[in-house]
Amino acid sequence: MLLEAKKISKKFPGVQALKDVDFNLKAGEVHAIIGENGAGKSTLMHILSGIYEHDSGEFYINNKLTKLNSFQKAKKNGISIVFQERSLFPNLSIEENIFGASPPKNKNIFFQIDWTNLSKKAQEYLDQLNMTINKKVLVGELSVARQQMIEIAKAISNDFKILILDEPTASITLQETEVLFELINEFKKEGRSIIYISHRLKEIKKIADRVSVLKDGEYVGTFNSPDVDIDFLVNKMLGRSLENKKFNDISSSEDEIVLSLRNFNGHGFKDINLDLFKGEILTLTGLSGAGRTELAYAIFGYVPALNGQIKIYNKDSKINHPKDAIANGIGYLSENRKELGLFIGMEYRENIESNNLDKFTKNYIINWGKRDKVSNELKDKFDIKIPHIQQLVLNLSGGNQQKVSISKWIYANLNILIVDEPTIGVDVGAKFAIYKILKEITNNGVSVLMISSDINETLNISDRILVMFDGKINGELKSDEANEEKILKMASGL
Repeated sequence: MLLEAKKISKKFPGVQALKDVDFNLKAGEVHAIIGENGAGKSTLMHILSGIYEHDSGEFYINNKLTKLNSFQKAKKNGISIVFQERSLFPNLSIEENIFGASPPKNKNIFFQIDWTNLSKKAQEYLDQLNMTINKKVLVGELSVARQQMIEIAKAISNDFKILILDEPTASITLQETEVLFELINEFKKEGRSIIYISHRLKEIKKIADRVSVLKDGEYVGTFNSPDVDIDFLVNKMLGRSLENKKFNDISSSEDEIVLSLRNFNGHGFKDINLDLFKGEILTLTGLSGAGRTELAYAIFGYVPALNGQIKIYNKDSKINHPKDAIANGIGYLSENRKELGLFIGMEYRENIESNNLDKFTKNYIINWGKRDKVSNELKDKFDIKIPHIQQLVLNLSGGNQQKVSISKWIYANLNILIVDEPTIGVDVGAKFAIYKILKEITNNGVSVLMISSDINETLNISDRILVMFDGKINGELKSDEANEEKILKMASGL
């Protein structure tokens, strides 16, 4: 075995994150790890990469007892990681981010960076990922999808034997995913190994040789991927089967138009004309860079539109700031929950409070009891795995952070909710819970404008689908006429 982890345990305040977990990795294989949000997957990966120190247990690399109690030691042992939450420097260029703390040095001048070599090598890694992009651009100017690809380039720039990919495809397109899979197969041929974490079980079946399941911080079992189907993995992961249903079979949408855009132009999109009906889920889909998120920013006033008409309930409206959108009953759930969706350094209950101060405040005094009561109710409704409502959001898994982000908007009782990649980094059980919540609020008259790169999600929950290409709407499909082929053709400009 290339790597063995034996009886690994880790406890955080109030949470037993891992308990006596075993794991092993062969040379030249892709070994997937799956489990619900909070199962301990990312914690184990943080321990393997030296970010966290485990409480007990042992690691062996090539049958030799090895300490992995620092990031530097893990790197020295050939372990590289792509984090679920990006770890890039937004104010540095792409090429500077790829090499991070280990840029190539000039041999002739003590400690000086060899910028020519750095730029050349950075381009090689970008070429491997099929990225045509100016490597001098600041990372902060890139889309979330492109930042994720830079994160991958950064990881493969290390001379690794083991590459940990924690939700690598959560925010990238199908085309970028295929490029990544081709690269993984090349690594396998070179004898290098991949630990692959994803909630997308179809990907697991496609790319993994073996699959290990964690549940509630404990090891469930390891299975050969070709020998098991997705239903089997879901059952092992959740302890139950999931009902196989489409959430758009019964639509509660009405003919009343709640949001109308005409000749709407802005940064990244142009000539947008759309109507959102009361009680429907209208999905914007398309490839990375198609302008979906930029359009959402403009509707919410985060980056105001350049020109065009916006009507809310048939009334001309001006939205130049998020406060204007909120005043008009519009909420926005960002795909970038860490930076734009949550106050991660604050408590769970404080995050619930942040979007709903008017509901908890009277005469400028916050009703703490009401806030805590609502926070507990939302925690139970969304099955957010936290020991208490005073828990810092920073300490939650990515999926549980997403549930917090959604729940605080749900309680705001808005008329229109824009949800950008609502199930990004969320396990299969939580996905269904979120779909049910979205369907529940549309049944109560709320209209949802959803942005999604997940075609299965788009097909299963949308009442209507708008496909964007090159900043424009390239086609519209009703749920009963849509399929993957039609969406991909429109998304490609056909």
